[in-house]
Amino acid sequence: MPEGRQDHLGREIHLLTLAAVAHFRAVCGPYLRNSHARTLDFDAMLLRRLLNEPWGQKAKGEFGGRVGVWRIMKMFDTEDVKVTLFTPGRICELYPEVLHHAVDNGHELADHMWEHEVYDDPQVEDAHLTRTLEALSRIAGKPVTGTRSSHTPGLLRSKGVVYNSFTSADDLPFYELDAEGENPILQLPFHYALDDAMYFSFGWLDTGNQAQRIMDVDEVFEIWWDAFLQQYKAGGYVNFLLHPFVSGHAMRVAHLAWPDPGRGAKDGRDADPRTRARRRGDEATRRRGDEATRRSPSARGAPSTGSISTAARATPDRPLPTGVRRSCRWRAPSACSRA
Repeated sequence: MPEGRQDHLGREIHLLTLAAVAHFRAVCGPYLRNSHARTLDFDAMLLRRLLNEPWGQKAKGEFGGRVGVWRIMKMFDTEDVKVTLFTPGRICELYPEVLHHAVDNGHELADHMWEHEVYDDPQVEDAHLTRTLEALSRIAGKPVTGTRSSHTPGLLRSKGVVYNSFTSADDLPFYELDAEGENPILQLPFHYALDDAMYFSFGWLDTGNQAQRIMDVDEVFEIWWDAFLQQYKAGGYVNFLLHPFVSGHAMRVAHLAWPDPGRGAKDGRDADPRTRARRRGDEATRRRGDEATRRSPSARGAPSTGSISTAARATPDRPLPTGVRRSCRWRAPSACSRA
């Protein structure tokens, strides 16, 4: 690369770095040891329509726009936590009141394509991105500078977009260049293990039975809490990705609320979600032990074989060891596409 071109690229990267620092301070807040982003993909039923999924899946997406997003935003507003809503432009026409509420409460709007699709035709791609940014900027009252999309870096830069969040290629933010080594875009990566759709999806994206999962909310919180603590200790970065049609259900919103030391005493529950998870695990273990006792030959008065007598190992007054975990174990997320 010619020397003058390198200097120009270096100045651009420096300016992008300053913009990135300002973005983190404004959106993520001042953290002493690490940065972590909270993001929503507010696409409602648009991807469901694009994939021509059954009506029930489309209705789930509509739930996100009618109910789920309001619950999540209320939770974040109550906790005074600011988030980024990656929003298709079409949502500005379908659910404008949600976006106005988000802006009025200090949240950020960012691009998520027009109807959750990027076309191969450059002119159509340009038209869709322009239309989306204009719609979002009108509601935000200022230019939109972020995206979660596969739009080409050159087009994004030409429209004033300086960051993207559409890859899992690294565990820290990095600069992505186009095929010619130009048009640097700051990438804020996410990981599918911190994507709610990986844990609470059934019949999602036409997946097979082996890819289905409806997990215990406390167990998911444990996974996410461990991920946050690990990066906090390492001085790193995490990016949580939520979907209103997934995490907008009542019990999932409740488990997302940040722990309040005084909350447990007020409502009779443990404030620490990890303690709740362990206790629920112990209760499930005891229930399995009670059921095994009831069904075993020994419990019915029949002779026991003495080899693997569950009744001898677990009785109502002698449950299985508390270290035994629930049967609902975490599985590595499948390679199916993200909503």
